[in-house]
Amino acid sequence: MLDIRNVGTVEGDTYTSAHWVGVDGKVLSSIDTIGGVCEAKGHPDSILGQHNPGPGQYISGTISYDVPTGQPGAIAVEDRNGTLLFRINYAPESATVKVTQ
Repeated sequence: MLDIRNVGTVEGDTYTSAHWVGVDGKVLSSIDTIGGVCEAKGHPDSILGQHNPGPGQYISGTISYDVPTGQPGAIAVEDRNGTLLFRINYAPESATVKVTQ
């Protein structure tokens, strides 16, 4: 579950994009979000397509990413301007992966 709270003074922008970086250094410049998978996995509240929160408001939901299997790496999630918001590591050695492009 992902919670996004708008701590600003104007309507927030919940747009995000993501890329995958493997421990081998291979970068997938974009990875797919899979909205329907959320419901299939028992998470009916997809964050995709929700409204942008006003000041002090938040939205909650789930998001699924389609990433390569069989190798450790990290998902880098960025805002519309390309600013890194957070990363998701896949396997312990992924903590050493540099996620900036």
